[in-house]
Amino acid sequence: MSRILTARLAELVCHDRRRYRSHLSGCHRDGDTVTDRHPDRLPIGLGLALLRWANVPVIAGIVTLYVSVLRATPLVTLLLLLFFALPNIGVPINPISAAILALVMNTSAFNCEVWRSAP
Repeated sequence: MSRILTARLAELVCHDRRRYRSHLSGCHRDGDTVTDRHPDRLPIGLGLALLRWANVPVIAGIVTLYVSVLRATPLVTLLLLLFFALPNIGVPINPISAAILALVMNTSAFNCEVWRSAP
């Protein structure tokens, strides 16, 4: 049975070699895109996870609250909050800066959970 499956798999790979190569090259490009375009979010998430691992009561509590709130807040809501609320309290911010800040805050909270849950 395993010989039949191995032969069939080899046949598929040889037959669709071009398609598999394109999938693999797409994965490589996707990986490059993630690391090239989001270099700011990974270290912030790692820093937050390290602060939670340090188990300092006040700091770990603040980071836990930050991560919990940002993971529960939809990205569009956070973006609108930053764009409209910050100017009302006296902090001028342009739309691009608000978008970057919202993405960094949201993604770093999720990255913190990814780093924290790593074995």
